[in-house]
Amino acid sequence: MLRLPAAGLRVRLLLLVLLAVIPAIGLMLYIASQDRASAAAAAQADALRVVRQAARDQAALVAQARQILVDISLLPSLRGEGAPLCSAVFGDLRAQYLQAFPRYANLGMIDAEGRIFCSIVPVSGPVEVGGQAAFQQTLRRLEFTIGDAYVDPAVGAAFINFFYPVLSFDGRVRLVLFAALDLEWLNQLAAEAALPEGSTLAVIDADGVILARYPDPDQWVGRTFPVAEVPVTPAREAGEGTAEVAGVDGVRRLFAYTVLNPEAGAADNLTLSVGIPADSVFAQANRALAGNLLALGLIVVMALIVTWVGGDVFLVRPVGRLLEATQRLAAGDLKARTGLSERGQGGELGQLALAFDRMAATLEERELERRVAEAALSESERRYRALAENFPNGVVLLFDHDLRYMLADGAGLAEVGLSPEQLEGKTIFEVFDPVVWGVLEPPFRAALAGTASEFEVTFAGRVYLLHVLPLRDEAGRIRAGLATTQNITDRKRAEQALREREQQYRSVFESSADGLFINDLDGNLVDFNPAAARMHGYTPEEFRRLNPSDFIHPDSRHLFQEYIATVKAGREFRGRALDIRKDGSTFHVEVTGTSFTYLGRPHTLAVVRDISAQVQAEQVLEQRVAERTRELSTLLDISHNVTSTLELEPLLGLTLDHLRAVMEYNGATIFTLQNDELTILDYRGPITAEQARRIRFSLSQAAANREVIQRRAPVIIDDVRGESPLAHAFQAAAGDQIDTTYAYVRCWMGVPLMIKERVIGMLSLDHSQPGYYTERQARLALAIASQAAIAIENARLYEQAGQLAALEERQKLARELHDSVSQALYGIALGARTARTLLDRGAD
Repeated sequence: MLRLPAAGLRVRLLLLVLLAVIPAIGLMLYIASQDRASAAAAAQADALRVVRQAARDQAALVAQARQILVDISLLPSLRGEGAPLCSAVFGDLRAQYLQAFPRYANLGMIDAEGRIFCSIVPVSGPVEVGGQAAFQQTLRRLEFTIGDAYVDPAVGAAFINFFYPVLSFDGRVRLVLFAALDLEWLNQLAAEAALPEGSTLAVIDADGVILARYPDPDQWVGRTFPVAEVPVTPAREAGEGTAEVAGVDGVRRLFAYTVLNPEAGAADNLTLSVGIPADSVFAQANRALAGNLLALGLIVVMALIVTWVGGDVFLVRPVGRLLEATQRLAAGDLKARTGLSERGQGGELGQLALAFDRMAATLEERELERRVAEAALSESERRYRALAENFPNGVVLLFDHDLRYMLADGAGLAEVGLSPEQLEGKTIFEVFDPVVWGVLEPPFRAALAGTASEFEVTFAGRVYLLHVLPLRDEAGRIRAGLATTQNITDRKRAEQALREREQQYRSVFESSADGLFINDLDGNLVDFNPAAARMHGYTPEEFRRLNPSDFIHPDSRHLFQEYIATVKAGREFRGRALDIRKDGSTFHVEVTGTSFTYLGRPHTLAVVRDISAQVQAEQVLEQRVAERTRELSTLLDISHNVTSTLELEPLLGLTLDHLRAVMEYNGATIFTLQNDELTILDYRGPITAEQARRIRFSLSQAAANREVIQRRAPVIIDDVRGESPLAHAFQAAAGDQIDTTYAYVRCWMGVPLMIKERVIGMLSLDHSQPGYYTERQARLALAIASQAAIAIENARLYEQAGQLAALEERQKLARELHDSVSQALYGIALGARTARTLLDRGAD
């Protein structure tokens, strides 16, 4: 009988026990760290208390030293003339001060040159202190000064000197008093503080040199403390703080430190430190942690033993029976059972065993059902194969849950070079490459899950429509999947051609410059192209929300109803209408409408073209035709007047009146040319005709008029007050009258009066608007001027004819008079000659 590897489950159970203990261990370590932190904080607080007390005592000693030196300086023996006697000053003070103040090692006097010449405790040999900075500072400032701490190698002790100047009556330094403070008192302070064993107290200068240390001062004074290892904190920068570092002896301690002489500079500061060994600080916390860990270890060992024994009874053996039954079932023994449920096994394992036994029973039932189903499936396969053989232009496929083809048949297999033998009994992964089975697998698996699908797939250059659906037995269970394929290549090509044609039509529809409207037979707007929205001033999104009545002018809405009715009747509609833009402006459109099949339903298609420019051009053309008609009518009237009357003055007046009808002017003048001088025949304008007729223009002085005569063509001056040469000529000819008589004139046009290339006069037109006259008006004026020239010439000829008839009458009368006179004269002459003859005869 097979058994479960017992070691595997037992090890896992033991690991679970160990994992459960880890949080407890973590909690113990956390509590131990808190105890250590509390112990460290308490030790540092004690150390800080000691150093602060030492700092206060040091400050009191400095104040005491100052008072002692001030008191000594007031002795009369130090204020008199001459050098004071050492015995006179310190004879009585030796016992008084050194006994009363045992912390001071010495008192004495120094001359102004820095030599100690007197002290309570004699010094060996000459001692020079003049080079000390504190002594020099005393001489400069004339005040109490604290000196640097130093170690006397002779005695192996550290001292601090204090200096105080004694001044003469004229303010000069007579001598300097000094007091030497022995730092040995700090050792006494450490002994009295009852610090833990191994604790130290030390005084360190700014360079880290140890000046005093408790215990063992002889061993450590003069050594250097590792100041650089002390962390820089705001408290340290303020002169006080704590740190955990190794001392000069290599022992790690918790140090508290403070500055003894804060009044000195940073370079002269003395630091007092108290160090408590870290081992003694954390000893109690470490013992508590060790005890807790030992107790927890015992508990864990007991739990592991219980887990090892209990796991075998309650877990390993039941799991072994379950594993054995599973392996039998996997080998094909559908009658395999665990038997645990019959033995009353409770809990989750009992439930699992019961579920397994039920599963095995179910599998046994399903195996029986499967065999029955396979028989039915074989019958179904026979039927499907018959169906496939008669399935036109396609293939029928049956596949199982492993996507293995159970049946593959149909006329479509030969089209792609396949046969039933190549497919049946093989999975899609064995028959096709990954590209093909990657397409088939998802819908096949979906069918086996109960979801039918339909999709298209391309294979071997052809397009197939696949229907995939599940096959269920009588109980509704899915036994297999069915896939049918049909070659739809020709249909897809036709659809593609149709889509391309529709795309072409859509491109034409969208890109047309004319507006295209698709309406249903009720007149509702169904679709339109961008040009339709654009010509009405809307965006496509805005235009889509409109009704035809929103953009068709009310005067043309009846035409829209007529358009719908005409197209519905099967006829083509053509017409013009008036539409409205978004900004409210109107424009003319030309509409061509016809019937149209859209989305399989009858619609109307209207091609709408904006003909605003065309309508405007037609209106301009009509206006021009009317103007030309009026001009031709005027010319015809003038021509009729010329031929119907020979009286010049009324004819010229009629000509100027007709001219105003086709060409506006403020002043018009008809001149006749005689001997290089222009004489006014008729005039219309602000001044009277009589005044105008008295004006004469010499061509030599009127350059503009001369230009007309010489060119024999119209001349236009757009602005007589401008800067052109002809404008200057007009201004020169008008002279001062340019601002009076001719003040109304801004635009001037001169037209020659010609008969057979001969200039007989000129027509001039004046207008108050600059640039009014154009070349077209000049040509019209030239035609009218030609009629006026004919009228003038006809009148002249008529006048000449009248004058010729009168001359002939006078000549006839003259001849008659001449004859009668001649006859009379001849008679008189004859009578005279006769009388003379008679006289001559009488004289004889």
